[in-house]
Amino acid sequence: SYFPADQWSQGATCGACTVHPDPSLSHDGTWHDTTYNPQVSGPMSISFSFTGTRVQVFNILPGAVPAWTTHTDLTFNVDGSNVGSFSSDPQGDSGFLYDQPVFSSADLENTNHTLTIQTTSGVASIVLFDYLVYT
Repeated sequence: SYFPADQWSQGATCGACTVHPDPSLSHDGTWHDTTYNPQVSGPMSISFSFTGTRVQVFNILPGAVPAWTTHTDLTFNVDGSNVGSFSSDPQGDSGFLYDQPVFSSADLENTNHTLTIQTTSGVASIVLFDYLVYT
């Protein structure tokens, strides 16, 4: 689930979105897009339940876009415990990086888990969530 739901867009069809990756280079031609501004809203999050021993998260990372945040700053929780973070700042290139691994957790017990991805750093951040893989 995406929270708050009204702050997330299906990126390939988002007319109001500022950055526009190439759908043909994203996983299955789709991704979910949000921008977190701590002065305007609370954290954005994605939660997934899965059964397995490993989970990997892949995002699209934007290049620099003038006058808009392209910083990405994420935290990851598995079953309520903080298990990692990811931060990226584009370095002057306006191109996109596709299939970028932003989180991986292995050696989980083979049971039901909940993964939560959040923007909680207090820094404006864009999220272009592409897909996850679990086994």
